[in-house]
Amino acid sequence: MTFKSVKRLLWIAVALLSLAAVLWQLHLMVNNPTVSFYSERAIESLQKEIEKELAKRATPEGLNARIIQALNPTPADWLIIDEIEYYASEQGIVLNPDVILRIKERKAKERGLLAGSKQCWSCITTPNQCPLSAAKLCDVAVEITPIGDVRTLVSEDADQIDIALATVGLAATGVAVFTGGSTAGVKAGAGLAKAARKAGSITRPMTKHLTQLADNMVDIAKISDGTWKNPRMLTEAVDMKKLNALQDWVSDLTKMRSSVGTVITMKILHHADTPAELRALSRASEAVKKRMLVALDVIGKSRLIKLTMQLSDAALTLIGAILTGVFALIGLFWSAVFPVLKVAILKATGSLAVRSAAKLKPAAITTSEACQ
Repeated sequence: MTFKSVKRLLWIAVALLSLAAVLWQLHLMVNNPTVSFYSERAIESLQKEIEKELAKRATPEGLNARIIQALNPTPADWLIIDEIEYYASEQGIVLNPDVILRIKERKAKERGLLAGSKQCWSCITTPNQCPLSAAKLCDVAVEITPIGDVRTLVSEDADQIDIALATVGLAATGVAVFTGGSTAGVKAGAGLAKAARKAGSITRPMTKHLTQLADNMVDIAKISDGTWKNPRMLTEAVDMKKLNALQDWVSDLTKMRSSVGTVITMKILHHADTPAELRALSRASEAVKKRMLVALDVIGKSRLIKLTMQLSDAALTLIGAILTGVFALIGLFWSAVFPVLKVAILKATGSLAVRSAAKLKPAAITTSEACQ
């Protein structure tokens, strides 16, 4: 066997192995739910990526325009205004003096003592009409306590989702007493979801998902007016195995709240349409903490969610196998074609040499004759 034949066989072997690796990785991605093309970026890396993107996009002109836009509604969107002001001060970005003056004038009207007390009373009596800006002033957090769950269970206006979340919250409170707090996060997240829903912070797609979880988890028929008085009865009304179905959703909500606070979490929920988006926004909140609202506003949801992901090891392996296979095919093609090209080139150059010699020979004879 010649050296050329061995080399050609090696190229064929490399190409076949690369094809096998590609097919294997595709098989894993299709049949193994734990293997995907993308993976979550580490928190430290995510923080750097978001900070870099934010520094690139947060220009003085853009921040001024965003504040003016936030001042248009009544009441103004004080959440984003406060966060932009804080970020600009922290980064040394000088805001327009006229914009700062407008902020002071509106703040005197809407955030005075009398106005604040009226809004607080409105939030307590009619939480569904409580704006998030007012919730920030009053620090309304009743719904994430057992008091809010009890109020829901005894209310005639509560619907199935509210009753389900209240039951889950109180059941988790009771279980936390028995287990030492292992489900305390479930209670806080369920209560926060209920409060966010009343404030209109949960989108329709997410509400649909929440309805499915509530229907699967809570036996509404076992709930009566006095159920809230007995934690053990509440735990019987909740399928504790199915409670795990809500665990991931609730834990992401709870992590977000611990990173950015209750009210900002409710604000961010406006942008989460799926559990996957909620998880991505929760991880972004964990990465940049108090800058999250500014990052979401300036960078945008789609771009921010993309920053939370990176190519997985499986994807890199797949890409590497594809590239190796491509180079192997190129090498195989070249090893087969090069000899033919070489012969063709040699023939072409030989033919040119013969023609050149034929042209030069008569000239040489003529010259010799001239010399004679």
